[in-house]
Amino acid sequence: LLPEDILQRNLNDTLGKKGTLDDAGQTFAKRLFDGALAHKPYTAELVAKYAPTWPFHELAYVDQSILKIAVFELFYCKDDVPPLVVINEAVELAKEFGTDNSGKFINGVLSSIFKNELNVSPSVV
Repeated sequence: LLPEDILQRNLNDTLGKKGTLDDAGQTFAKRLFDGALAHKPYTAELVAKYAPTWPFHELAYVDQSILKIAVFELFYCKDDVPPLVVINEAVELAKEFGTDNSGKFINGVLSSIFKNELNVSPSVV
């Protein structure tokens, strides 16, 4: 299956249980999916910088996926989603689908990226 097919299948499976996603929602989901894939090397680089003892390729796939989406959102979707919302949603996803430590790890990495890469005062986080 192509990545686009996997995305569509997962959207259909998930949304079939909860309702429908309008065109804008589907477009945004596709944008996140494509952006996360395209910027995986940059995400891995940032994780290496802010969590050097945790190589990106050794993280659980769920944590990798959450980080890829969140990093893309932080840098490329600032006008659509406020950075603090991105971090909060990523942490909630990590708590729900990751390990017991995923939420803390994701929060630490994304907060460091937010403070240091986006030139935001630490008092905001």
